[in-house]
Amino acid sequence: MTDIVAPRPAPGEAIASAWGGEVHDAIEGIQTGYVVVPATGSGVDVSTVVVTFPRAYTAPPTVVAGINAGTKFYMVMVTATTATTVTLQTTRKDGATPLAATGVNWIAIGKPA
Repeated sequence: MTDIVAPRPAPGEAIASAWGGEVHDAIEGIQTGYVVVPATGSGVDVSTVVVTFPRAYTAPPTVVAGINAGTKFYMVMVTATTATTVTLQTTRKDGATPLAATGVNWIAIGKPA
């Protein structure tokens, strides 16, 4: 995401539409969510879920994801990010088959479409 280039208004000054528009786009470009990645339980060592962003981006955004606290044996990977979706995968740190659904929090930052 690019920096805001329009001049920032001085305190008490009216907000110019160019600056306000850039700030709006920056704020609108931040989306967050929570998803439960189901357990495979079938001998597969990675569980996968595809998240569709509530609002599309103009290009693939930066996505960061983390496991809910208390799920100490699991980790999450962010893969296959597009302008409209991201694939989240969970796996156990010890390589065993994931037997429990895993809660994942995610945040995406990019330029909104």
